[in-house]
Amino acid sequence: MKKNKYEDIQMIDLEDKVDDITDIFINRLYHTDKTVGVVVNKEIAEYILDELVKIDETSIKEVDLVDYMNIDEYLVSVDDDGVITVVPIEDFCVLDNTDIFYIDMDGDIKQDVIDYCVNEDKEVILFGQEDDCDGDCKNCPAHDETYLHTSKDEDGNAHGFTASRSDGDSYMSYSYYSSDELSHEDIQKMLKAFGF
Repeated sequence: MKKNKYEDIQMIDLEDKVDDITDIFINRLYHTDKTVGVVVNKEIAEYILDELVKIDETSIKEVDLVDYMNIDEYLVSVDDDGVITVVPIEDFCVLDNTDIFYIDMDGDIKQDVIDYCVNEDKEVILFGQEDDCDGDCKNCPAHDETYLHTSKDEDGNAHGFTASRSDGDSYMSYSYYSSDELSHEDIQKMLKAFGF
């Protein structure tokens, strides 16, 4: 059975998303010879750029923080020589020269960006604000039966689910079924990875 590429995606929950991901990103630069990138909105991209230029070993190749376009997906990348590039993601080709991606899954980044990076066999790490869900919260969309339907065996163990969402303009559905037992945490991680 072929393994689903999304099963290997690492997910990081952060208390202080902006400071924590900046520290993790910069630390990774010192521990790899690959090009490392972070995909975030403009505000976080500007913050990370400010922190990167404080490092003696970095230099700027290109910074394009456009205001005239309706884009809020930016790639901040640093190659092994310390060269910084900050560009809007107008076209997926800007992602091609980056090997390792940290991608914000809390807001502005579309699923297409994650899909492209996964399909190009890039290393993908998703991050987001720490979830306060304790599994019993009533307002969590994962507990809304119209939102999430799980498939359980006769012992009550989950082996798959279908999640769907509509925002009035579009409808999105994601299904995952496996012979392996799924925990509530497994389902939550997959839903987060797919923007649910």
